[in-house]
Amino acid sequence: MVHYRTSRFRAVSFVPSSIMSKSVWSKRRVFRLLKKNPLSKRATITLVSLSTIIYLIVQGSHQPSRHPPNIPLPERSVKYGGAKIPFMLKPERDDEHMHGRHIAEINGIPHWTPTPLDFSAQTAEEKQKAHTNCSFNRLRSDSLPLDRRISDVRPKLCKKGWFYENTAKLPTTSVVIVFYNEPLSTLLRSIHSVLNRTPQRLLKEIILVDDGSDDNAPWLLEGGELDYHLDLLPKIMIARLKGRNGLMAARNSGASLASGDTITFLDSHVEVGPGWIQPLLGRIAEGLREGIDRVVVPSIDSIDADSFEYKRGGIDILGHSWGLTQTGLRVEINQTDPTPQKNSDNGWWFTKSVDVIFR
Repeated sequence: MVHYRTSRFRAVSFVPSSIMSKSVWSKRRVFRLLKKNPLSKRATITLVSLSTIIYLIVQGSHQPSRHPPNIPLPERSVKYGGAKIPFMLKPERDDEHMHGRHIAEINGIPHWTPTPLDFSAQTAEEKQKAHTNCSFNRLRSDSLPLDRRISDVRPKLCKKGWFYENTAKLPTTSVVIVFYNEPLSTLLRSIHSVLNRTPQRLLKEIILVDDGSDDNAPWLLEGGELDYHLDLLPKIMIARLKGRNGLMAARNSGASLASGDTITFLDSHVEVGPGWIQPLLGRIAEGLREGIDRVVVPSIDSIDADSFEYKRGGIDILGHSWGLTQTGLRVEINQTDPTPQKNSDNGWWFTKSVDVIFR
């Protein structure tokens, strides 16, 4: 397996915070899954760190199942979204709304109304209080629209490539988002950005995994405000785990439900940028042709934790210092060439070939 970081392909994150058939997706289904979900096709997995988002796409082969052997799945209930999308709706699509404008509004009526906030008038004490339990300014997030535009700051060379021109040759992906007591606005904005900026053919589904959210976040509980919004969104399912199981167990649970050629794990407080997925899937497709297993990580831009201002630059090539602390590396690279890397955020080490595919 080869671990690559693609150069200067943009995605966006918060730095500080630690189709199936139409008939299926248009109905509400609640069922309990206690056993593994067997899938026999080739799979690819994408991992994203909890504290920033880092996409790691790993391509493997000869997998009898998406569920790791000898690893029990936590008890859960699963529900499909999209139950309230008008069946005869004709989506209006553009480059910023690849799954249609109806995910944000229908007949000019928005599904989400931002809470007005005079950000410039916030005192330091008010800002500090707004960061409680989420490490970013929650009030500022609540005041922003869900489908806001993100600046495209990619270098010109990174806006070109065969993977943009011929998406038919790219594998599909299932996006898995794990959350626990997440503020509703950041979670919904994460979902909207994926739907808005991922080509329809490439996005198989978005799988939300609630890792035991409790009464401190009533908007996330079954029948709460989150469910209302999910009923208005396509390609969505949510798995609610029975109690707190931890990030890795929650990701395993989400991965077992995935039906795409690849699996992409994202944090629950991110915004993906224009053209975010094609280069990642393109490197995987190239690996398939060459018979190479790959892990692919993009350069990461950031969003200010207080103002939510988009900022170019964040996480790039990573390694370790002599003190064994994670540190950025200065590497002379071509803007579009993949660059070998031995470490990624959140402790993922790839100093040798590692089999992280479910076999």
